[in-house]
Order: sequence, then C-alpha cells, then structure tokens
Amino acid sequence: MDPPYGLKVADWDEDPFPPAELRNLIQATCFVNSQNNFHLVIFCEWNSYPDYAAVVQELFGPRVSHLGPLVLLKKTFPRGPDLVNAVEVAVYARIGDKPLNIKAKADGNNVFGSTDEAITFLKDQNNKPLNPAQKPFQAISQLVETYTVPGEYVLDLFAGTGQVMRAAVELGIGSLSIEKDPLQIGHMKEFLQKASSSNRESLATYSTCNKCDKVIGEEEGALTCHNCGKHMHRACAVPGADNQQQFCSDICENSQL
Repeated sequence: MDPPYGLKVADWDEDPFPPAELRNLIQATCFVNSQNNFHLVIFCEWNSYPDYAAVVQELFGPRVSHLGPLVLLKKTFPRGPDLVNAVEVAVYARIGDKPLNIKAKADGNNVFGSTDEAITFLKDQNNKPLNPAQKPFQAISQLVETYTVPGEYVLDLFAGTGQVMRAAVELGIGSLSIEKDPLQIGHMKEFLQKASSSNRESLATYSTCNKCDKVIGEEEGALTCHNCGKHMHRACAVPGADNQQQFCSDICENSQL
C-alpha cells in the first residue's frame, strides 16, 4: 500500500496518513486474527517509518517473522541529482511463513528499482500528472513478482494510477485495487478495457492448465485449443502441439488426430 506522505504534492496529500488510521485499515483488510501468511509492504515518508513499523508489530506480534525496510530507487532527472527524492522507503513485514519468489529477486537484497528508470507519469487531458507520487512501473512490477506467484492475489489499498494492478495483469496474478479519486479510477478502467480487448490472447494464458490444474504463468507460455478454447502448459500438451493444429486430443472431446 502507498498511503499519502504529507508532502503536499496534491490535494489528497496534505498530511501524512495517521498511524491510528493505518492500524484500523490493516485490521479491516488483513485478517489480523487469522492464520493467513502474506507479505505486507507499506510505502511511507521517512519520518513515518518507525510509527508504521510499530503498528505492524503491535497488530501481528509473534506472527511477524521479518520486519524491516525496503528501499525504492528512482530517477529524478532532468531536475538533476537528488539523493533524497531518488530514494523512498517502505515498511516490509513477512507475516507467517509466506515464501518469496527468489527468481524475481536473485540478488536477495531489499533494494528495488533503479536510478536509471525514469517515471513515465500518466497525464490527464490538461497534461497534468494524474498522480505526482507515482512510482516507477518496473520497480513495482519486480516488487509484485517477488512477493506473489501466479494463482495468488495482491491487495492494493491506495491504488493511485493502478501500477500494481497493471503489474499483476502482466504477471498473471490476481489483484484487488482500491482508490477513491475518480480520475485515477477512470484510468484504471480504461486500462482494463484495453487489456481485455487488445490483449485478450495474452491474458488468456493466465489461466489454469486443463490437464494438471496448475496456473499457467507468463514465463511458461500456454497452448490454446482451437476447438474448445481451453488452455494447457506446453509440457502437458500432446506431442506435436507447437504447430497449433489439433494438439488437444486429450482435452477436447471434439478433436481428432
């Protein structure tokens, strides 16, 4: 989640998000009294870090198996070098024994992003950034990929322009995004409409293999039956499947080899 920092970059950013409200929000959405295992990431202004970390520790107690900072790097040019604004921090908590996707973060450190990646700000019709606090997309994508796997869901309580949602769609991960700003909600709706039409084939690969019942991730690829439209891992398909012709004899009753 990425609550307001109180940096006054927009009318919704007049004050830092209060720790007491953060506590209530987490209680309402993160099933504090359940045994669910998950990763919790809360971006914040540096001064808010100790208070936010204390809220997490108070709520989850011994179920917190790791609590520490994540660092986000971003490019601040053409304004020039700015070591303060080029680095952001987030409270990271591992609740229970939820594993990491080590392949997505092979270096194993807590630093995401790069000072080489410029932020492509999404603009409104007046060429004004929809969200001046927008994060670099590739950094958010790596963050989502590291802490979730296909078949799981990511909850974004301050969705903004929908960077987490977009990353989830591209990675084949389910997402629930919550935002109250009508302009940013409109952008997310527009993205989803385009994704569901122009990218229908790629989105279809984020489904369940009809043979092994496991989720098909983007990195694995998928084959689609031309008769029934069902999906299958390449490894699960019958020999000769790559030619895309009648490969699915064991998943489609109408197919004949």
